[in-house]
Amino acid sequence: MSKIDLTAGTAVSLVLVGIASIAFMLVWGGFWDGLTLSTLWGWFVSPLFDLPVITLLQAYGIALLFRAAQGLGSKKSDSESSGAVMAWVLIGHPLAAGLTLGAGWVVKSWM
Repeated sequence: MSKIDLTAGTAVSLVLVGIASIAFMLVWGGFWDGLTLSTLWGWFVSPLFDLPVITLLQAYGIALLFRAAQGLGSKKSDSESSGAVMAWVLIGHPLAAGLTLGAGWVVKSWM
């Protein structure tokens, strides 16, 4: 078992990097969730129920609300590395949003 010697400055740096990473994941993931939600809302919900179109920022707030309600990070297991989580946030989240919007566009085209 190796001993890791952390100085106070290194520990503070690690905490700040962790906080910055969480903030980035919330903003980046929320952006893609908000974009998807606002687009699909405008395509389907607004015309069907005669509701106003929601903006990207309103959809972002709704996405954050749903994310907080389901528990932040509840989908990821503790055994996953931070690199795998960051890879999902950077690549998987936009890909999932794009696939969802693509499926919505196909359905909208058939309407």
